[in-house]
Amino acid sequence: MQKTQLTLQKITVFGSIVLASLMIVYALGFSTNIFNLMYHSDPDSRLFYVPGAELYLEAQPFNRLLFSHALALFAVCITMFVTLTHRRRLYYISNYITSLAFAGYAVYVGNMMLGKAAEYKGRYLEVDFERLLAVTERFRMNYSDSTFMLDTGMVMSVLLMVFAGLLVVNLVLKTIWMSREKWLDEPAEVR
Repeated sequence: MQKTQLTLQKITVFGSIVLASLMIVYALGFSTNIFNLMYHSDPDSRLFYVPGAELYLEAQPFNRLLFSHALALFAVCITMFVTLTHRRRLYYISNYITSLAFAGYAVYVGNMMLGKAAEYKGRYLEVDFERLLAVTERFRMNYSDSTFMLDTGMVMSVLLMVFAGLLVVNLVLKTIWMSREKWLDEPAEVR
């Protein structure tokens, strides 16, 4: 059981750092698919305005917030490496604190991102794409109706929650294994 638990421990902690790194990259590209709406968001422009294009400007505060949370998530994940959570045979209180902090924060960020990505996808699909296509073809602008980045956000949200769960499972298995090892190390007359 110890070997299985140590393997899970490494996979979970290294996977968490990869996921936290990907979150930073994702946060930088969050608005990529809806960027072209920026040129069509001025309701005073009869030539360029497309109903629903305001979404790009409305999504920017969340995009900045997501980037801040992604950086913070990465920093919390680094603390797991500082406390050697990825390779320690016996956990100390610091390993529990850093693992639970990352797990809790990952669930928080994942829930927040899942909700906003679903909301923005729904609103993006309400954009008048016929008008957008007509305007972009007329003025030779870039046209996009892809929701790839918003869909990726939903997948990343689920992955954050899965890794948070794996970290908690790892802590439970580690605790069970450490208590069994302690029980086996005690002399027979003490038991």
